[in-house]
Amino acid sequence: MSDATPWLPAGAVPPASLHAGLAARVERWADRWFAVRPPALQAPVRGSPAGLQWRGSGGVMIGTVVDVMIGVGARMLDVPAEDRSEAERQLLAEVAEPCLAELRTLIAERGEWRPVTTLPAWSAAIGEGLAIGWSAGHFATLIRQGLPAAAPSPFASPVPALAALRVRVGAAAGRVAMTVADLAALAPGDVVVLDTGVADPLPITLNGRAAARGRVMVVAADPAPFLKIVEPLG
Repeated sequence: MSDATPWLPAGAVPPASLHAGLAARVERWADRWFAVRPPALQAPVRGSPAGLQWRGSGGVMIGTVVDVMIGVGARMLDVPAEDRSEAERQLLAEVAEPCLAELRTLIAERGEWRPVTTLPAWSAAIGEGLAIGWSAGHFATLIRQGLPAAAPSPFASPVPALAALRVRVGAAAGRVAMTVADLAALAPGDVVVLDTGVADPLPITLNGRAAARGRVMVVAADPAPFLKIVEPLG
């Protein structure tokens, strides 16, 4: 998703439903992985906590401190994270990996998670040293999804707004190519043969642009010819 921020009304704030829905998913995730003191999702705020390293996919990011894997693993097992040997730290990190992998699948579409250099425009902390973040464009899209539908504009359909405009409607009977000498020699009573048959539909134009095809009709009671549309062009 692009980071170009879609238009938002002034003072737009995250809808309560956005936080509630995500908080419920994070709560279920935490209850599965943390037997004691499961972390909870805080309300989204502008910017991001300091000291986090971010990885993202499709405008959604997860920020962690350097030793978050060890901290998460220790919290999952409810043991202290400090003063651990290298082997113990490695074990805690391995315990935490599937936990964080599931969190990634809960909050974002499938995609490759990569380090990001642009800090999130909005973020929500999950306990200490762990947060979810959103790019400006992604978060704006989420906000717009929660906005009420705009009132229909009278200009949404062009027909009512343009109904009073006048347009020039015309029809070409046919064409013929002739030399200047032949044109100069024409006299009253001469017959010019056009490239259109009597039964062929004629092109109908609106302000000079082709719009349909029709046939010339003549009614005995009204000597003025009129056009019958037989093939609209769309």
